[in-house]
Amino acid sequence: PEKLDAVILSHLHYDHMSDMLPMIYKLQGTGKKLPVYAPEGLQPVRALLESSYDVHNIDTLNIIGDLKLSVLPVQHPVPCRAVRVESQDSVFCYTGDTNTCDALREFVSGCSLMLADGCFPVSLWAENKPHLSAYLAAEVAAQAGAKRLMVTHFTPGIDQKVLLAEAQKCYPEVQIAYSGLTVEF
Repeated sequence: PEKLDAVILSHLHYDHMSDMLPMIYKLQGTGKKLPVYAPEGLQPVRALLESSYDVHNIDTLNIIGDLKLSVLPVQHPVPCRAVRVESQDSVFCYTGDTNTCDALREFVSGCSLMLADGCFPVSLWAENKPHLSAYLAAEVAAQAGAKRLMVTHFTPGIDQKVLLAEAQKCYPEVQIAYSGLTVEF
């Protein structure tokens, strides 16, 4: 953690930020107040972060080191952002947690790797749900011309093989994310 330049949190649901709390103990001895970029809102959670980190509004994010960053508000029950990270050689896009979002396709257009929320099979997806189906994530990647797609954000009890098969109908080069996976692009 002491080697990190910053942390970007798409939103402040616990499944996306809970590791930030024990990391406080790791960083306390270093004297480093790590910059954290997160959406406004969810004040009790944000207050926990602000007590130990240098917290910034994610909408102000534009450069970290030699990386150019941009964000897009997406459809989720709490303020959430998709994140686009551009280097000289590649573009990484993360959808954050979202359901369908008209601007997402353009935002991820031409990316080298799209990491997408695809937690539902088609049979469980609905417009009022807080997440995409794996098929819809694949559809966005295909329409946006993403070079690679990795689906993530899995719900216990939902077979990831089903998600992969559904996504492959629309985007054959899809991968399923798993713990410990390292990706070069």
